[in-house]
Amino acid sequence: MQKTADTKNLKLINSFLDENNYFTKYGDNALLLYTLTLRFPDLDMDSAAEFLTDGHNDKKIDLVYIDMETKTAIIAQSYFSKTEISNEKSAKSSKASDLNAGISWLLNSTEESLPDQIRAAAIQLRTAIKEKSINQIEIWYVHNLNESKQCQKELDAACDTAKVSLKSNYSNSDVSSISIIPNEIGRQTLSEFYNSAHNIIAVTDDFKIPVSGGFESYSRSTNTTADVRWKTFMTSISLDFLYKSYSTYRDKLFSANVREYLGSRNGSSNINNGIKESAREAPEDFLIYNNGITILTNSYSYDNNNKILELHGISIINGAQTTGAIGSIKDEPKTGKIFARIVQINKKDILKNVIEYNNKQNAMNPADFRSTDRIQKKLKKAFESIGFADYFGGRRGGNGDAIQRNSKNINNYTIAKSLTAYMGNPIVAYQSSKRIWEDNTIYNTIFNDDSSVENMLFVYVLYMALNQRKDELKNNLQSDNSDSLNKNDEKILEMMQIRGSFWLIIAAISETLPYILDNKVTNKQFIHFKKLNSLEDGVKMWRPIVDFELSLAPKYLTPVLKKGLKKKQDAKEAIQDFTDNINSLNILVKSTTITKFNDKISVTRP
Repeated sequence: MQKTADTKNLKLINSFLDENNYFTKYGDNALLLYTLTLRFPDLDMDSAAEFLTDGHNDKKIDLVYIDMETKTAIIAQSYFSKTEISNEKSAKSSKASDLNAGISWLLNSTEESLPDQIRAAAIQLRTAIKEKSINQIEIWYVHNLNESKQCQKELDAACDTAKVSLKSNYSNSDVSSISIIPNEIGRQTLSEFYNSAHNIIAVTDDFKIPVSGGFESYSRSTNTTADVRWKTFMTSISLDFLYKSYSTYRDKLFSANVREYLGSRNGSSNINNGIKESAREAPEDFLIYNNGITILTNSYSYDNNNKILELHGISIINGAQTTGAIGSIKDEPKTGKIFARIVQINKKDILKNVIEYNNKQNAMNPADFRSTDRIQKKLKKAFESIGFADYFGGRRGGNGDAIQRNSKNINNYTIAKSLTAYMGNPIVAYQSSKRIWEDNTIYNTIFNDDSSVENMLFVYVLYMALNQRKDELKNNLQSDNSDSLNKNDEKILEMMQIRGSFWLIIAAISETLPYILDNKVTNKQFIHFKKLNSLEDGVKMWRPIVDFELSLAPKYLTPVLKKGLKKKQDAKEAIQDFTDNINSLNILVKSTTITKFNDKISVTRP
């Protein structure tokens, strides 16, 4: 039965990727990118693609992603079988073993010896390690076949290589607290991911829990007893129940949670380590040490005579860290209890809010906090009236977003990074999405009273135009017509394949706009298209300018990108040299391309 369900879910995933042309756009990496968006819901497929290492000389590493919010780095290799997914065979273990060599390149090789495809990724990863910005490295092998012990063995070896490399290369840093986690993500795990994305409560078994008592509260839409919107039962449950549940179901317990369990790591500042210590050393006092957990269930009932609480399905929406920490201690706790709030929701309209706002043990996504501010509310409302693009105003979507996303959705983090680069800060756009939403100075630079839907779309379709041009160059390179790629095209593609390139290019193009637009610009946030009928229409209007400026960009921007886009002064000087060149050409030759673009642009407040 489970194999049948896994096969069905893999077919649904394939259909989603195929129907949205992701296989055409990203080839065999489409499944890897999809998996990353499930693990990190703030990413969409296009923004996730920035972290591909691209190219034939990637040293056996397909993707390196660093998430500053969870302090997690992902190093991944992938394999996609095009044969029938009902096939019983396991994935090639040789692809998993490739990670061993790839990790050695990432962590051990000199920067000068690293190929362009992975140099920027390696610099970013090494910087994060040195600056203690990550405390967990996950090594992924993503494929659509059966998982196997042999693949897991190869991943374990890759983890050993990573541990040795960290110890030998970062002796001046405390790397002992960095967890190295192997993760084979094959058809079984992908199926679980899919279920979690579509089924808010993935664990549907029934549970009978002995309790000492409790009390119930509920809310009705009307005065009728049958019309209960939600009800909740407050009680205490044994630590032993959590321990056994986690041992059985692992992360499926958190299918409705807006964040996954972050893992238990050493360090006095990490809440998980403290939870484990409390559960080990003083289980009888755990009830008063911990805030408790919230369990979402399809339905529950309480037998007061026998003091039995029966749950039909469970998902822990508050207390994922607590549950994971208790489930990770060495010995099963024999005593100790924890406060538990059991929640049954009968009205779907409030379910999303319950899930989103319940979990407070880890910091909420910074964009979540901004979703209720005046500017975000104004922009969200304005987007609702244009019809061809959706913007959630800082708030993330629901659990099924990775499946339901479509080309109309403007990803919060992609637009924030694009605007940050456009307003002159490409390094922040590259290094930290989180900082954009947390730092008031940076946030207020891009979201303020001058912000408008028109300007946001102007910037966003510039990002889309760059993506389109990169895809064209890649397709030309990979096609039988690869000879049609001239030397300058090769340099442009080389530049655009380096991590962080889009944000530097957007910043550079933005800086040239006053010259392109005859110095009529008083505020770059005012610039917009006079008429925009669709996102595709905007891309079409941007393309002549994008193609013209990209043809001149590699000379100035590629050297900075190859250094890892770390130093603000280097980026500033490169952009200034590029801008001076564009300005001199603009003065000498007022091309038809520029004139036509100018005719479509307004520089006054929308």
